[in-house]
Amino acid sequence: MFRALATASLLLAALVARGHHAYTEFDTRQIVEVEGTLVTANWRNPHAVLEVQLQDDSDPPVIWEIEAPPVNHFRRNGVPLEIYEVGSTVKVAGWPSRRSDVRMYSTNILSEDGRESVLWLTETRWNETAYGLGLEVPVESAAQQAAADAPTLFRVWTSGYGRPGIPDDPDSSPFTLWRTPLPLTEAARAAADAFDPVLQSSLSGCEPKGMPLIMGQPYPIEFVDEGDVILLRLEEYDTVRTIHMNGSGPEPEVSHVGHSTGYWDGDTLVVETSHVRTQYMAPRGIPLGEGASFVERFTVGEEGSRLLYTLAITAPDALTEPIERSRSWIVTPGERVMPFDCTYLYSDE
Repeated sequence: MFRALATASLLLAALVARGHHAYTEFDTRQIVEVEGTLVTANWRNPHAVLEVQLQDDSDPPVIWEIEAPPVNHFRRNGVPLEIYEVGSTVKVAGWPSRRSDVRMYSTNILSEDGRESVLWLTETRWNETAYGLGLEVPVESAAQQAAADAPTLFRVWTSGYGRPGIPDDPDSSPFTLWRTPLPLTEAARAAADAFDPVLQSSLSGCEPKGMPLIMGQPYPIEFVDEGDVILLRLEEYDTVRTIHMNGSGPEPEVSHVGHSTGYWDGDTLVVETSHVRTQYMAPRGIPLGEGASFVERFTVGEEGSRLLYTLAITAPDALTEPIERSRSWIVTPGERVMPFDCTYLYSDE
């Protein structure tokens, strides 16, 4: 099975490269800077895409393609997008692409009137202050504020990885689940070795992430109690996982997030998931295979400000033995799960 997958991944590299690009396309050890006219600005999820034409005498003109964080990132940090008006002059700094001399992933953008946005794991570049140095989100409702004051699962939880103005919290980083090497079967390792992280991606356009990869998404999540079911809403790709409680629910159906049943073990929500059909289990092309199952445990910490999570994975095609991984989420008062409305623009490069 995985031999065929590895072969197919090589044959389809050119097509996959036009999908949702892996961050590994970009060289994070370097920063390049361009200044020019903003030709297009597509404020979308999962990534905004800008085009900047250099202000020189090149014929034909040199146009840089700038990939940026999703529009939700800009909105969450209060960036007034109108300051980046098409036709205006902008400066952009970021990581250069390994695939193209005129592509980058932006870390900082400066508007024509001198306002800067910090977009990723960087500091300000041109100013002492900038948008994006912290999350200052207004409280959405009295109900949300009440949830913020109570130790309950049924609220919004956020990742807490380090960003400018946000203390580093490695345990609640979305990358925590995959920091430890996985015990891969020989076939799974061969498939992963055939994966080129510069040309390929474990994501494709607006195709949602499957289990368990979706549990490492960096955006807010929310639990909603609807009696016989608990909904787990994840912002990325507007994903909703339905957890059927106490034996309720229809016959299992295969999907990218699978079929989930749950029960309470004291104050811990235990979720068992099977019938998952998705290509990748983890980033960098690690496949899932068939017959995988998952057991998750969600426990609110004593002070109610942290959600503790463990994930047990059994994947006979991919893993030589069952494994367990853990991470957490934290409280950011006033946060909410925003609509994602994914619309991906493919690059022709």
